[in-house]
Amino acid sequence: MKHYVQGMLALGLSLGLFGGSTASASQRNYSAARSRSVRLVWRHSMGQYSYTATRGARYSAHLGVRYGANAATPNQVWYTNAHEKLYDKATHRQLIYYHVNNGDYTSGGWIWRGYLKAAPVIQGGSNAVKTPVAVAPATVPLARMNLAALYQSPQHAAVNPADATVM
Repeated sequence: MKHYVQGMLALGLSLGLFGGSTASASQRNYSAARSRSVRLVWRHSMGQYSYTATRGARYSAHLGVRYGANAATPNQVWYTNAHEKLYDKATHRQLIYYHVNNGDYTSGGWIWRGYLKAAPVIQGGSNAVKTPVAVAPATVPLARMNLAALYQSPQHAAVNPADATVM
């Protein structure tokens, strides 16, 4: 019996020392309670607008995972591409969140619109709103594509028309 107790004690210690894993950053920032406290009402795509945020945080969809505090990136310009309405079950309020990405799409998330402030637009600067080029879908034959919009776009002013046709 003594050996049995010693074996169980050794097993318990080994599981405690080696079996316990440390929580990753996303596990530490995950909140099931926060995710269950809201209900998605609708989600739609939207135009691209530039904002900055110094308060609050960026979250995953349904607010499950907290990606990071906005105070850590006060000069970051965020560009919107979608918005959603959530119903807060505790306060019975409707909340609007915008999905944002930075300019090179390396980080993003959902930010409550109350934390977003319009970014000052510098003409030709890195925070100028990027407008999509009106090009026909790939299912349209090349002869019927409207490439004039591509040639006149300020983003593609240096594109050679012959190269644009090949693209």
